[in-house]
Amino acid sequence: MVCKVSSSTNTTLRCRVPRIMATSAKRAAAKKVLQKATKSAISRDRKRKIVLKEYESLRSLIPSVSSKTNKSVSLLEVVNEAIDYIKQLEKQVLFGTNM
Repeated sequence: MVCKVSSSTNTTLRCRVPRIMATSAKRAAAKKVLQKATKSAISRDRKRKIVLKEYESLRSLIPSVSSKTNKSVSLLEVVNEAIDYIKQLEKQVLFGTNM
């Protein structure tokens, strides 16, 4: 860092950071931001994979959805079918009937 006193008032101190230091600091800051963004992206991807795995697991447990050969069943459809299936199972347990 280079500092010098202003010649007009002799009280103002002006400092100039050499380009190399400023560039290094910027690079280090950019690297930290990039590392944080990368960790965040990896975390989001892990969560997405877990949700997809759980979705496929739930989908395989529901007969009305798992029997469909079309793989493009929405999450909402799977959840609604799961709710209906659970209600059906509750009725079987309460009334002792097979549906």
